[in-house]
Amino acid sequence: MWDKSAIWAGTVENQTNQWATSAVAEAKSIGYWNQLLSEKVIGLDIQSDVTHGFNGRLIGTSMGQQYAYLIAAGHNQRASHRIRSAGASRTGEVYVLIHMRSGEFELETSSHDALLRQGDSVLLSATEAFKFSCPENTSSLVLRFDHRWLKKWIPLANDCIGQRIDGTCGWGQTLSSALWNIEPSEVADWSNPPADVADQVVGLLGLALNPATLSTSKGAILKRMYGIFRSRFGEPLLCPAEVAAEIGISKRYLHQLVSSTGST
Repeated sequence: MWDKSAIWAGTVENQTNQWATSAVAEAKSIGYWNQLLSEKVIGLDIQSDVTHGFNGRLIGTSMGQQYAYLIAAGHNQRASHRIRSAGASRTGEVYVLIHMRSGEFELETSSHDALLRQGDSVLLSATEAFKFSCPENTSSLVLRFDHRWLKKWIPLANDCIGQRIDGTCGWGQTLSSALWNIEPSEVADWSNPPADVADQVVGLLGLALNPATLSTSKGAILKRMYGIFRSRFGEPLLCPAEVAAEIGISKRYLHQLVSSTGST
């Protein structure tokens, strides 16, 4: 076993945000890659036919309270994610949105099997088991979202775990176009605050996911919202932020829901 500090060898996280398996001996590359992704992104058990000299590279940055990672990895990679107890991983309860940049990603979850190609996306959760294989070299953008924050935008996000988002049509294409513009190494140069970009991305994600699921979620939230309006209408200090907090959604999403009904 190597010293855990090897993960940070040659880097300072809040400056370069870059890590690579070249930082350790070839015989330790797979173990290093496992620990690196589990520390930074989501807990994985990775295996490969390349037992010595496996190549992987990770570039990351923060987007407000969320995180963006560009991941490139060698071929013959197989991995599984098992549900772990709270606190077992530094990343905790998170969602990850994977956007394929190159290669293929064969995914299996409890409810979906999917083959992702360039431009496709998928939402996964640290609270649900999954496994995947990549028969060739791959690169992908991975956005890591806090689960509470994401559920304010997409309350029934768990119903969409593992669902392939086609990057060639509809809102999936719009989402893919936005994700192609995110390069972790360039976030510091953006004219817009990174947190605002994260908000825009998750808004597009909500549109790109299963419309039937989202419409059911939207109807339930609207019903609860109107119930609060009726029961608390006489309160002079009642405001959108308080209503949104009671429901468990963001104020921006509340405004979007009301606007979609033709109201203000």
